Amino acid sequence: MNTLARWWDAAELWVVGLPFAAQITVMMLVALPLCGAAAVALDRVGGLVADKIGTRTDTLDDPPGPEWARNGDD
Repeated sequence: MNTLARWWDAAELWVVGLPFAAQITVMMLVALPLCGAAAVALDRVGGLVADKIGTRTDTLDDPPGPEWARNGDD
């Protein structure tokens, strides 16, 4: 665990030492894919849980919400 903490500190110090534009670029290249992957994973887990307990709203014959918000495929 100590090795991981030292690596994290070194990476953080490296990023902090970069110019602002480079910091933004590094964060976009690292954070966006990680956040996107986390969002996809949470969506899939949520879908699996909803399937398991039977509460998926995309399979309902009459979806909730106002009539004007529906896509009109009826």
